[in-house]
Amino acid sequence: MNFLQKLDLLISENRLNKNTLSQKSAIPYTTIDGWYKKGHSNIKLPSVQKLADFFDVSLDYLVNDNITDRNYGKSFGFEVSYDEMCHIKKYRCLDPRGKETVEAVLNMEYERIVIEKKEGIYEDSVQNPE
Repeated sequence: MNFLQKLDLLISENRLNKNTLSQKSAIPYTTIDGWYKKGHSNIKLPSVQKLADFFDVSLDYLVNDNITDRNYGKSFGFEVSYDEMCHIKKYRCLDPRGKETVEAVLNMEYERIVIEKKEGIYEDSVQNPE
């Protein structure tokens, strides 16, 4: 999937057109339109950075035709403990119903912690929920 195909997909999924993308991403409309009319081989890095930030994808995803996972590169700097890896391995073995159950419990517990932290009744050294 090339740059323009990815851009088309992102535009479509976000229910945008070139004009609204231009307004929301601060990239001139003529620049965006030019990629479609003249090609994107000379695209400028600041424009790709603005697109990556706007769509919350990596630069690599946008410019590398071989990368089709829009979450590529988002795990940089993310650490997982051995226990967490074991949980992930178990999770991957579950059927859809099991994954749904885990997701429901995880969301319920996450919300409980968020509320307790807001009310000041929960104190722990674990990473803060966003």
